[in-house]
Amino acid sequence: MVEEKSNAYIIHKLMAVILDIVIVVLFVVIGSKEHDAGLTFGYGLLIGLPFIASFFAVQAVVSKDMRSIKNAAISAVISVPIAIAIRVNLPRVAGREEFTFKPVFAVISLVFLTFGWCAWRFILSKARGEQSK
Repeated sequence: MVEEKSNAYIIHKLMAVILDIVIVVLFVVIGSKEHDAGLTFGYGLLIGLPFIASFFAVQAVVSKDMRSIKNAAISAVISVPIAIAIRVNLPRVAGREEFTFKPVFAVISLVFLTFGWCAWRFILSKARGEQSK
């Protein structure tokens, strides 16, 4: 029984990681299409990796349950500004074209990613018949 719980726990954590990454990939793909930017693997990493890394770093500190809607919202509110700061400064370190801070991008990023990260958790909690947290 303990092994079944641990396997289920690992599967749930892995599914949470995958779905969180899918939300960021959707964000990058939609953004690149909206701005007619050529979507390459390198571009996707440059834009998406700061959001993924900061979200998971904050989640590791804030939450033991990666399925928690409340903890995902808290993590998003903390991690998106961190990711934007990284995104603005990372190209300078890599010797590439610099990104400038755009408040509209910050708001869109915060709204889209927070909604996405919380929405899949809400949908799955309803599918499992649990109370949303």
